[in-house]
This record gives sequence, structure tokens and C-alpha cells, in this order.
Amino acid sequence: MDGYLTCREGAILYYFAFNPTCKGRVIEIGSFKGKSTAWLAMALRAARINDRIVAIDPHINTHDFQVVPEYEEASSYQTFMDNLSGMKLALWVDPVRATSEAAAANWSQPVRLLFVDGSHRYEDVLRDFQLWEPFVEKNGIICVHDTSPVPYFPGVARATCEYFVGGKRFREILRLKNLTVFKKLW
Repeated sequence: MDGYLTCREGAILYYFAFNPTCKGRVIEIGSFKGKSTAWLAMALRAARINDRIVAIDPHINTHDFQVVPEYEEASSYQTFMDNLSGMKLALWVDPVRATSEAAAANWSQPVRLLFVDGSHRYEDVLRDFQLWEPFVEKNGIICVHDTSPVPYFPGVARATCEYFVGGKRFREILRLKNLTVFKKLW
């Protein structure tokens, strides 16, 4: 399946989706063609958790590498749905074909796991954090992809550092080369 998530990163998402640290939903910002969505959905299915991944992505090819990975189609939505159906995971996913901002405007439920991998522009990443982190419950988990500033996405690293590092509300609990995981303390 196309995507830039490594097996190790997928296993981390699987672990936190499989092992809830608090009550709430699992939110994914940026689904692309479904690789991370599949890891999250497989965890819910295996854990027999009666819930669905809320997979938020407008699925529009902007042809801007800072927003979406390079691909030819005008939209990644059909491939996303075909990939989930092919793996028999579609029943574990609520696709939301919208921007993060539009989806947040209609959101009111608590979140236990937030995976942020949408636009990689600094302003967009910071806005995703500002919009969605307030819904994350105490002891909830926030996973941020593409946090290595080298070679492509310094905006993600900068926004992540500014928002999460140095304060007392979050504790970094895991860092891989390109995925950082935080626990919300309050």
C-alpha cells in the first residue's frame, strides 16, 4: 500500500489504538491512501473495540509536497476506500472527506488517540494541534508523524516543538526517527 509510514511507526499506532489510555475516539488527520488508517483499524478489530477510526482528509491532490505526497490522481479517496475494502477494514473506519478545520468545527466528542499527519506546512500543523488537542482527554495520546526536520518537513518539527515541548501539560513518551508520541497530562 502506498504511503510513507514505516512498519515500526504503524506498530506504534496499532499499540496505542489497541491499548486505550482513557475514554474517547481515535482521530486521524491525514489519511492519504489508508496505510496508517489500516494500522489503526486493525488494532480496533483485533481488540474487539466497538468503535471506528475517524479518518479526516479532503483527499485533494494539491500538487504541493508540503501538503500531500506526490501522486498522479486528482484525489486519493477512491484508492483509500479500495485499500480499506481490500483489507476488510472499511467497517472500522468513518471517512470524513473534509479539511481538519472543517471537521473540527462539527466535533464535540472526547478523543483518546490523535494521529496528526495532514498538511506539513508549519501554520497548518500548528492549527491542527490548536483545533484538536483540546478534545484529547487527560492521559490521551497524541502521535505526530514527520517530526524529523530533515530532509523535508521543518514546519512539522517546529510546530511540534513549540506546541508540546517545554510545557507541563504533555510528556514525550516515545520518539522514533520520524514519529513522536506525547501523553496529555492534564
